[in-house]
Amino acid sequence: MMKILMLAEAGTANTQNWVDSLMRFGPAKVEVWSFPKYPSWLRLLYIPVAVIAVRNAIKRSKPDIVIGYRTTSYGFIGALANFQPLVLAAQGESDVWPPGHWSNQISGRMARYAINKARLIHAWGKNMVPALVALGANQHKILVMSRGIDLTKFLYQAPCTKEAQVTLITSRSLYPEYHHDIILKAFAQVVRKQPQIVWKLIIAGEGPLQRSLSNLCSKLEISNQVFFAGRLDALTLSKYLSESDIYISLPDTEGISSSLLEAMACGCYPIVTDLPANREFIESGKNGILVSINTMEIVDEILKLVGKKEEIKKATIENRSLVESRADTRLNSFRFVSRYKQLVRN
Repeated sequence: MMKILMLAEAGTANTQNWVDSLMRFGPAKVEVWSFPKYPSWLRLLYIPVAVIAVRNAIKRSKPDIVIGYRTTSYGFIGALANFQPLVLAAQGESDVWPPGHWSNQISGRMARYAINKARLIHAWGKNMVPALVALGANQHKILVMSRGIDLTKFLYQAPCTKEAQVTLITSRSLYPEYHHDIILKAFAQVVRKQPQIVWKLIIAGEGPLQRSLSNLCSKLEISNQVFFAGRLDALTLSKYLSESDIYISLPDTEGISSSLLEAMACGCYPIVTDLPANREFIESGKNGILVSINTMEIVDEILKLVGKKEEIKKATIENRSLVESRADTRLNSFRFVSRYKQLVRN
């Protein structure tokens, strides 16, 4: 069985889900090495110690490959550890983020170094490729494929089954870049404009903005219609998604979103930010709605969906098929490990 040493944040859902999938469906044996929980600025000073720690982990576990998750941090550490084959997993539209920030002079060089050392680079979607090429990646080294989701946990259920009731859900962490405040303001206007409908909004996620968002609900007089579910395990999240009609997510930037794929798999009709990654799965007006981060635009799009039950059901059936064909973690994990074995043989 292939042995993988993954350099990544062990506590994040993305890492945990990917490791679980590689182990179950690859199949592979995966060990995860993570930074201690230091602030970002202190991690830069810790890099020499981290390289030694990773080299010791390599000697101990004797992996077939090393994966660095994110080019500017764990990928850079993996490159400095000088083990081959090294695989990078990029994240978002670019790991050198945000655009124009002074720190990009440092992170850009770190990313270029890691990319130059890597034998293979994962891009979860086509939208990530231009940034990788701009940082020096050879297109022949880039594998475009989503991690996927476990479709045995996220089951389809037709939306819009309850008369005069609409449930919206968002499953993003409660951080500023996801604009939950805009979602709440739009939802409040929808409730006021269509009072004859029973509206409900589920917020599945946790983060530092929970108190301020709860206060905003009180100010907007929608506390009775909004439910903060907190962070949920996959099966509980699947239950909430299957019971919802519309999925809404408004990030500033996006890779291929597992949250969007989970919602599509469960039968939620998506309203998401108009971003390159989302365009890979959503054709606006056909199987979802692409929007700008604008309250009135979002209100209009939600209200347009009222009364379109059959169109929504048809779109969600197509979305389920789309996720099954392109984002089934069982198939994709097997493909990942097959490619890793090819790297080792070469």
